[in-house]
Amino acid sequence: MIFAKVLALIFLFIIFIQDHKKHRVYFPLFPAVCLLLIFIELKSGGNWINLCIDSGVNLLFIFMLYALMTIFLSITRKKLIDLNKGYFHTGDLLLWISVSTYFPPLNYFVFLFSSLFIVSLFWFIYQLQSVAKQKYLPLAGYQALVFAIILVVEWINPNLKLGNEEWFIDQFI
Repeated sequence: MIFAKVLALIFLFIIFIQDHKKHRVYFPLFPAVCLLLIFIELKSGGNWINLCIDSGVNLLFIFMLYALMTIFLSITRKKLIDLNKGYFHTGDLLLWISVSTYFPPLNYFVFLFSSLFIVSLFWFIYQLQSVAKQKYLPLAGYQALVFAIILVVEWINPNLKLGNEEWFIDQFI
Protein backbone atom coordinates (compact mmCIF):
# COMPACT_ATOMS: atom_id res chain seq x y z
CA MET A 1 0.00 0.00 0.00
CA ILE A 2 2.93 2.35 0.62
CA PHE A 3 3.91 1.93 -3.02
CA ALA A 4 0.41 2.96 -4.14
CA LYS A 5 0.48 6.03 -1.88
CA VAL A 6 3.90 7.14 -3.14
CA LEU A 7 2.88 6.53 -6.73
CA ALA A 8 -0.33 8.56 -6.25
CA LEU A 9 1.72 11.43 -4.82
CA ILE A 10 4.19 11.26 -7.70
CA PHE A 11 1.35 11.34 -10.25
CA LEU A 12 -0.32 14.28 -8.47
CA PHE A 13 2.98 16.14 -8.46
CA ILE A 14 3.47 15.42 -12.18
CA ILE A 15 -0.05 16.80 -12.84
CA PHE A 16 0.95 19.94 -10.93
CA ILE A 17 4.22 20.36 -12.87
CA GLN A 18 2.69 19.69 -16.29
CA ASP A 19 -0.30 21.96 -15.76
CA HIS A 20 1.84 24.74 -14.31
CA LYS A 21 4.55 24.63 -16.98
CA LYS A 22 2.82 23.40 -20.16
CA HIS A 23 -0.88 23.98 -19.40
CA ARG A 24 -1.45 20.42 -20.61
CA VAL A 25 -1.50 17.22 -18.59
CA TYR A 26 -0.79 13.74 -19.89
CA PHE A 27 -4.27 12.12 -19.91
CA PRO A 28 -3.39 8.66 -18.47
CA LEU A 29 -2.33 10.32 -15.21
CA PHE A 30 -5.97 10.99 -14.28
CA PRO A 31 -7.26 7.41 -14.55
CA ALA A 32 -4.06 6.22 -12.85
CA VAL A 33 -4.64 8.57 -9.90
CA CYS A 34 -8.30 7.51 -9.78
CA LEU A 35 -7.43 3.79 -9.70
CA LEU A 36 -4.71 4.31 -7.10
CA LEU A 37 -7.11 6.24 -4.86
CA ILE A 38 -9.70 3.48 -5.21
CA PHE A 39 -7.06 0.88 -4.32
CA ILE A 40 -5.88 2.91 -1.31
CA GLU A 41 -9.45 3.43 -0.11
CA LEU A 42 -10.32 -0.28 -0.38
CA LYS A 43 -7.07 -1.38 1.31
CA SER A 44 -7.78 1.10 4.12
CA GLY A 45 -10.99 -0.71 5.01
CA GLY A 46 -13.45 0.87 2.62
CA ASN A 47 -15.96 -1.24 0.73
CA TRP A 48 -17.13 -1.25 -2.87
CA ILE A 49 -20.74 -0.36 -2.12
CA ASN A 50 -19.93 2.78 -0.14
CA LEU A 51 -17.22 3.73 -2.62
CA CYS A 52 -19.64 3.45 -5.55
CA ILE A 53 -22.42 5.35 -3.78
CA ASP A 54 -20.11 8.14 -2.57
CA SER A 55 -18.40 8.44 -5.95
CA GLY A 56 -21.79 8.50 -7.69
CA VAL A 57 -23.02 11.33 -5.46
CA ASN A 58 -19.77 13.23 -6.04
CA LEU A 59 -20.01 12.73 -9.81
CA LEU A 60 -23.61 13.95 -9.76
CA PHE A 61 -22.44 17.03 -7.87
CA ILE A 62 -19.69 17.65 -10.47
CA PHE A 63 -22.25 17.33 -13.28
CA MET A 64 -24.64 19.75 -11.56
CA LEU A 65 -21.85 22.24 -10.86
CA TYR A 66 -20.66 22.05 -14.47
CA ALA A 67 -24.24 22.54 -15.73
CA LEU A 68 -24.82 25.49 -13.39
CA MET A 69 -21.57 27.15 -14.50
CA THR A 70 -22.62 26.69 -18.15
CA ILE A 71 -26.09 28.12 -17.51
CA PHE A 72 -24.76 31.07 -15.48
CA LEU A 73 -22.10 32.03 -18.01
CA SER A 74 -24.51 31.54 -20.94
CA ILE A 75 -27.06 33.86 -19.33
CA THR A 76 -24.49 36.51 -18.42
CA ARG A 77 -22.86 36.39 -21.90
CA LYS A 78 -26.25 36.09 -23.66
CA LYS A 79 -25.05 33.14 -25.77
CA LEU A 80 -24.43 29.46 -25.20
CA ILE A 81 -21.02 29.03 -23.58
CA ASP A 82 -18.80 25.97 -23.91
CA LEU A 83 -16.88 25.87 -20.64
CA ASN A 84 -14.01 23.98 -22.29
CA LYS A 85 -13.22 26.99 -24.45
CA GLY A 86 -11.37 29.38 -22.22
CA TYR A 87 -13.25 28.97 -18.95
CA PHE A 88 -12.67 25.47 -17.67
CA HIS A 89 -10.32 22.87 -19.03
CA THR A 90 -10.70 19.14 -19.46
CA GLY A 91 -7.84 18.46 -17.04
CA ASP A 92 -9.70 20.37 -14.32
CA LEU A 93 -12.77 18.20 -14.81
CA LEU A 94 -10.69 15.00 -14.95
CA LEU A 95 -8.96 15.85 -11.68
CA TRP A 96 -12.31 16.53 -10.00
CA ILE A 97 -13.55 13.13 -11.22
CA SER A 98 -10.37 11.35 -10.08
CA VAL A 99 -10.47 12.86 -6.59
CA SER A 100 -14.20 12.16 -6.27
CA THR A 101 -13.37 8.51 -5.55
CA TYR A 102 -11.43 9.33 -2.39
CA PHE A 103 -13.87 11.41 -0.34
CA PRO A 104 -17.41 10.84 0.90
CA PRO A 105 -19.78 13.56 -0.39
CA LEU A 106 -19.58 16.05 2.50
CA ASN A 107 -15.79 15.85 2.63
CA TYR A 108 -15.61 16.12 -1.17
CA PHE A 109 -17.71 19.30 -1.18
CA VAL A 110 -15.48 20.79 1.51
CA PHE A 111 -12.33 19.75 -0.37
CA LEU A 112 -13.60 21.12 -3.67
CA PHE A 113 -14.66 24.51 -2.35
CA SER A 114 -11.77 24.99 0.07
CA SER A 115 -9.21 24.02 -2.59
CA LEU A 116 -10.89 26.40 -5.06
CA PHE A 117 -10.66 29.16 -2.45
CA ILE A 118 -7.00 28.38 -1.65
CA VAL A 119 -6.04 28.17 -5.33
CA SER A 120 -7.91 31.40 -6.18
CA LEU A 121 -6.32 33.25 -3.27
CA PHE A 122 -2.86 31.99 -4.19
CA TRP A 123 -3.40 32.87 -7.85
CA PHE A 124 -4.66 36.37 -6.98
CA ILE A 125 -1.61 37.07 -4.79
CA TYR A 126 0.70 35.59 -7.42
CA GLN A 127 -0.84 37.77 -10.16
CA LEU A 128 -0.51 40.90 -8.00
CA GLN A 129 3.19 40.28 -7.45
CA SER A 130 4.04 38.94 -10.90
CA VAL A 131 5.35 41.28 -13.57
CA ALA A 132 4.24 39.00 -16.42
CA LYS A 133 0.51 38.40 -15.95
CA GLN A 134 -0.77 35.01 -17.03
CA LYS A 135 -4.23 34.40 -18.47
CA TYR A 136 -4.40 30.73 -17.60
CA LEU A 137 -5.01 29.48 -14.08
CA PRO A 138 -3.59 25.95 -13.82
CA LEU A 139 -6.51 24.82 -11.65
CA ALA A 140 -5.97 21.07 -12.01
CA GLY A 141 -2.29 21.44 -11.16
CA TYR A 142 -2.82 23.55 -8.07
CA GLN A 143 -5.73 21.44 -6.85
CA ALA A 144 -3.59 18.32 -7.38
CA LEU A 145 -0.92 19.94 -5.21
CA VAL A 146 -3.46 20.83 -2.49
CA PHE A 147 -4.82 17.28 -2.60
CA ALA A 148 -1.31 15.80 -2.40
CA ILE A 149 -0.61 17.92 0.69
CA ILE A 150 -3.88 16.73 2.24
CA LEU A 151 -2.94 13.10 1.54
CA VAL A 152 0.52 13.49 3.07
CA VAL A 153 -0.89 15.15 6.20
CA GLU A 154 -3.56 12.46 6.50
CA TRP A 155 -1.07 9.60 6.03
CA ILE A 156 1.40 11.08 8.52
CA ASN A 157 -1.29 11.63 11.16
CA PRO A 158 -3.24 8.38 11.63
CA ASN A 159 -5.88 10.18 13.74
CA LEU A 160 -6.80 12.37 10.77
CA LYS A 161 -9.30 10.55 8.56
CA LEU A 162 -10.49 12.92 5.85
CA GLY A 163 -11.85 10.03 3.83
CA ASN A 164 -14.24 9.26 6.68
CA GLU A 165 -17.40 11.36 6.85
CA GLU A 166 -18.15 10.44 10.48
CA TRP A 167 -14.73 11.67 11.59
CA PHE A 168 -15.28 14.94 9.71
CA ILE A 169 -18.72 15.47 11.23
CA ASP A 170 -17.42 14.71 14.74
CA GLN A 171 -14.59 17.21 14.35
CA PHE A 172 -16.36 20.14 12.70
CA ILE A 173 -20.09 19.92 13.23
